[in-house]
Amino acid sequence: MSRPQKPDLVGYSFSDAVPDPGSIGVRDGDSISQLISNVQGINYYVDFIAFGEKSLLNPRDVVKPGLRQFMATGIKCPNGAEMTIYQDSTTQGNLLGEKIKKGIQSAGLPAPAGVAPGILEDARDALNPFPLFSAAMGTGYPDCELKSMPVGDLYGNTGPGAGKTWIEGDLDIGKYPPQQSKWIQKKDKNGYPVWMSEVDFNAYPKTLNFDGSPKLPRPLKEGFSVISSTNNKLIALGILVALFAAFQSL
Repeated sequence: MSRPQKPDLVGYSFSDAVPDPGSIGVRDGDSISQLISNVQGINYYVDFIAFGEKSLLNPRDVVKPGLRQFMATGIKCPNGAEMTIYQDSTTQGNLLGEKIKKGIQSAGLPAPAGVAPGILEDARDALNPFPLFSAAMGTGYPDCELKSMPVGDLYGNTGPGAGKTWIEGDLDIGKYPPQQSKWIQKKDKNGYPVWMSEVDFNAYPKTLNFDGSPKLPRPLKEGFSVISSTNNKLIALGILVALFAAFQSL
């Protein structure tokens, strides 16, 4: 019986989350109802870009793009597994701070959590020098912990369609929204990454393979065969000696 084929790994496309005008009611027409529908469609795109939620005349729920996933680093944890980084490209809505956020909401508008704030959040995080500084000041030997986090988009999807996936590796069984459990760098109570000395890192038991699977104990079959064979030879020799002694006594 053949194994089920694994889905093809593909990249996530933000553009696929943008609805085409026709799907949100924007069409050519002279009627008042079509004019209203077109205005609502324009309102939808404004909400998609700025707010991430429907506002004013827009009656449709706004799609929130973005992907959550673990990214490989090529760095080894003390237990032998690969260390990963959890990446969340969905908009968090924390770019402008609580004061401005509440000010916008006081005007009857949603908090700014659309695509544009999300892009600025990504730029802010990319320009943050702390991760690079921390890595430069670290020992190069990270301490790790197993972390279970949701993966895929905000709607429980892990791929664009049948036979394709955005997420590399197996998903945790029986979990919804979908999630994975991967090894990431441990952080202390203040949020700083934890590093180990080279001596402690090398002394830590390497119980996992690089892909995170448990290392199987080395087979002892050959050793047992040698021991068993040796014991059998000794027993046979003992029997021969006993028989020889018995014949001598006759």
